[in-house]
Amino acid sequence: MPLEEMGLKVPDSILLPNEGIDMRLWAVIAPDQFKESKAYWDLVRKTVGISDSTLDLIYPEAFIGSKDEDEVINEINLHMKWCVQNLLFQKELGFVLIDRQTPKAGSRKGLLASIDLEEYGSGKQIRPTEGTIPERLALRRKIGRNAPLHIPHSIVLINDPRQSVIEPLFEMPNKQIYDFELMLGGGHITGYAVNAPPPISELERNILQITDPLLVGDGNHEIRERSDNWKRLKRQGAPLDHPARYALVEIVNVYDAGLNFQPINRVISGVGSEFLKSMEAFYRQRGFGFCRQGFSDQEDREKMAKRLREKGDHVIPFSSPDENYLKEMAVITGPNKPKLEVETLQSFLESQPELNVEYVHEAEPAIVYNLKKSQIAFFPPVMAKEDFFSLANNGLLPKKAFSIGGALEKRYCLEAQLVRK
Repeated sequence: MPLEEMGLKVPDSILLPNEGIDMRLWAVIAPDQFKESKAYWDLVRKTVGISDSTLDLIYPEAFIGSKDEDEVINEINLHMKWCVQNLLFQKELGFVLIDRQTPKAGSRKGLLASIDLEEYGSGKQIRPTEGTIPERLALRRKIGRNAPLHIPHSIVLINDPRQSVIEPLFEMPNKQIYDFELMLGGGHITGYAVNAPPPISELERNILQITDPLLVGDGNHEIRERSDNWKRLKRQGAPLDHPARYALVEIVNVYDAGLNFQPINRVISGVGSEFLKSMEAFYRQRGFGFCRQGFSDQEDREKMAKRLREKGDHVIPFSSPDENYLKEMAVITGPNKPKLEVETLQSFLESQPELNVEYVHEAEPAIVYNLKKSQIAFFPPVMAKEDFFSLANNGLLPKKAFSIGGALEKRYCLEAQLVRK
């Protein structure tokens, strides 16, 4: 079957809240968002109140390291069991077609489907695109070990420039199953059931034209944890038809007009006057040239950066209260550099494990405004999304190479998957 050849499967069932539940309070942003803002998650809790919500089924990463972490994880698992036992969910068979309006896009189209974790990994049909952070993975493993439910928030990308797989499904008469505003500025979401033979057959025919593997665009930690969990269960004798073998993800075409790639900026704290000198020494020791290039304003910066990049140089603007704010760029020259400027920068940062590096999704002006003494911010350019597959197919991208939109453009936790028999 074409779907199985791609590592995909028609979901056996997707769990959605019953009609009496307020979807606007049920769905909350993915737990790996607003990691630096406990205040955001406190506002979510205040908004939800005592209503049924996926907030009680996830662990926001803003609270990683809290003293009561194990207690909260136990409460999450108990709440999941309560939801299942009290028939909080209704089952929806087949795929779910998703039309998401975000603060930046009028429409982003996706398809909720099951991926086969046997087909996940380097060189397989579904591939990771970046490494994982141990403490984030450890938290997910703690939650997933005894959880009866999986609450998906990952986005997996397909390379479909002809827009032949997901987009035609919107022209078919599929039943609407939800339609509501997402909380705290997340936009709007509409879902349609895709479970009749004609649209599924159309999907199978069209997906045969996709020659590239599927790549994880958002949620590398989530899918890695799901894969590790399945391997653990398999070692313990779980049958190959066990529900934990599959994971729900949203599949999105990288060419979808509503899909935005954004850079992830780096803010380093506790740096001294020797920081940029050590950066220069790092690159020169590896045979590259390094210089600091000044500019007068934003327009001058863009013209200069374009000219340098056309020569093959890597250009990374930076800002510091001690370094004239946005009026300098680090320029790395010479052959045999990494393909991406963010990779060139990351190689230096990872060579200095003592650095306190924060990965920030905010725009440059907001970061610059909030910079403090002894901080420096780097603003690497983002890759063109049209280059994503050619770059990622050659191996893992550097850590935090890009983001699929800002925080409020991420998936909301809405659907659930039963992962225990």
